[in-house]
Amino acid sequence: MWFGPIPIYWVAVHSNVTENGFIDSQQQGPMKFWMHTHSFEEGPEAGTTTLRDKIEYEHQGGLKGLFTKALFNTMSFKLMFLYRKLYLQYILDTRSHAEKLA
Repeated sequence: MWFGPIPIYWVAVHSNVTENGFIDSQQQGPMKFWMHTHSFEEGPEAGTTTLRDKIEYEHQGGLKGLFTKALFNTMSFKLMFLYRKLYLQYILDTRSHAEKLA
């Protein structure tokens, strides 16, 4: 994984995979603890889905902790999820448009 120009080694394991979501947990990486729960719910409009995220994490101590606190903070999470939202919307809009043309 890259965080801007900085490479970050991260191994995650996916578990509890169902039609309603899944969990990815850090097995190796920069954090002391990381668990990201993705939940899928019926959206407000017919045929839509709402994605909810819950992230639980703990920083390391020492210099490594200072590094992760600088990279993984409230603002960076907001930017990361905004990017994901915009990117997914782009993909879904493009696919929907292509299906209409077919």
